[in-house]
Amino acid sequence: AGVVAGVLAMTGALGGKGEKTPAEESSRGSFSSLLDPEPQPASSDMENLGVTFDLSAGKKTAYKTHGENGDLYTGTMTVEKAEIKPVDPSVLTFAGENGWGDLSGYVRARVAFQGVFPLDEDDEDGPVITSLTQNFYDIEQWLDSARERTDSDGDTYMEYTVTFRGKEQKVYLYNEYDFEDDGDLIFTDTYTILMPEGYDGVVLGYRDSGDNDANELSFPEAWEAGSVYHLFRVQ
Repeated sequence: AGVVAGVLAMTGALGGKGEKTPAEESSRGSFSSLLDPEPQPASSDMENLGVTFDLSAGKKTAYKTHGENGDLYTGTMTVEKAEIKPVDPSVLTFAGENGWGDLSGYVRARVAFQGVFPLDEDDEDGPVITSLTQNFYDIEQWLDSARERTDSDGDTYMEYTVTFRGKEQKVYLYNEYDFEDDGDLIFTDTYTILMPEGYDGVVLGYRDSGDNDANELSFPEAWEAGSVYHLFRVQ
């Protein structure tokens, strides 16, 4: 029952249920990182809001969300994989084919999440999982620049602009997700991110699909209203 019932919702002005589109002021922890330690700006939008990050590699974090029927589901969300590596030559070639310019100064991050939700045998609905992507430093810049694109292979991805080392640069984000019924409902969500080396402002996360404040308000407004977000910063 859970396989069909599970739904990924990336919601907000640019998204809808089950779509791989830019979510909310959003779409989705210790890293093995090759990043340049050059400092970022002294303050950020999320720091100023007091945003906390409770998702980290290997740790199960309690996650509650509602289903389409309004029922509450309680499960866990875990960062199963988090790594950052230099881009390989094939990525540079692919970037040229898609008009992305020279990505020789970029890295590739891969982050995989797993959600687990116990379900009753007669449960025909299952949880709605709402994910988000954000810019740690500049939330408004994310809103202004996030767009869904299609690459030369026909795959969709998100493109948005960040300001890094004094200039505007692009982040490219791919997302794949799946539901599996193994007694429990198993949700897997994998991100591949191309970003400038040294940039540490990509934020991925989840929230309760039944949170009316988060459904109606911007991320800063919902956070200040007490909405619960489970967030992971890619660094």
